[in-house]
Amino acid sequence: VNQALSITIADALNITTTTLSDGTVNTAYSQTLATTGGTAPITWSITAGTSPAGLSLITTTGEISGTPTTAGTSNFTVQAQDSSNPVLTDTQDLSLTINTAPSGRNDTIATATPLSDGRVAASISPYPAPGSADKPDVDVYQITGTAGATVIIEIFAKRLTPASPLDSMIQIVDANGVELTTCNDGAGNFTAACFNDDLVLGVDQDSRLELKVQAGTTTFFVRVFSFSGGARPDFLYEIEVTTPSMSAAVDIPAILYSPGEVTILQGGTVTWSNTDSVDHSATSDDGGASFNTAIFPPGQQRAITFNTAGSFPYHCLVHGFAMTGTVTVVAN
Repeated sequence: VNQALSITIADALNITTTTLSDGTVNTAYSQTLATTGGTAPITWSITAGTSPAGLSLITTTGEISGTPTTAGTSNFTVQAQDSSNPVLTDTQDLSLTINTAPSGRNDTIATATPLSDGRVAASISPYPAPGSADKPDVDVYQITGTAGATVIIEIFAKRLTPASPLDSMIQIVDANGVELTTCNDGAGNFTAACFNDDLVLGVDQDSRLELKVQAGTTTFFVRVFSFSGGARPDFLYEIEVTTPSMSAAVDIPAILYSPGEVTILQGGTVTWSNTDSVDHSATSDDGGASFNTAIFPPGQQRAITFNTAGSFPYHCLVHGFAMTGTVTVVAN
């Protein structure tokens, strides 16, 4: 007896989406994940971490959609599973940033936009002045801190993707517009004028200040403007406010650190928790000279205290530079 048979060989299933576009609080968001290979239909799921509040992954289409409600960055792992027998699967680590909704005009201290910790997208745009041509814009933000706390204000423009043409400058003033003089001088002394042009003069044209909040000026104002003195709608930037504390927690749910970047005060401690099913480590990129948790198994934690200010990039000894993070330590 002869019987005709056929065998279908399915191509390997691969998730081809590796990055996600940013979203904005209270603005509808939609991005559909893509795959190659495998046998339709494809079923999607989140296997580690969580999507941003207000967004969900549609299991039948791979669409991440909804209206985000909270600013911040979420790290999570998605899985695609096909309908072949046996089934094929693939996973992908993803990161999705939700930005605060941009505000209206904020050109003066009186109309300053209140900010708290987080990141806001904006632009230095021209605006009409009565009886004259368009004139440059200055964005002003109001921040309230706790006396004795360190607050970091950082501008991201050249480091955006794609890079913005804005060469930013920032200044911190009091309610009377007087420049404060309690910013980090680069040596851990908070005695410098609160004004910054470039992170690295002429090289990295974004701006950053570290302010020590004083009892008499717990509410202060940040002025953002262009070095050129001009303004264009494409002078895009993001302003980030960070108030570091003495501790930070990093989860390891898969081949990623969540969050990937943490900032603490000098003398503070970072704790890594391995919630994955395999071994991991957190080892500084200088061969572990700055810090090294050593490899530790699932279900355990490792803590490191940082007594020196600076930026400490690190990776996993098990997974190499496919798994990286950064600890920033601010002078206290």
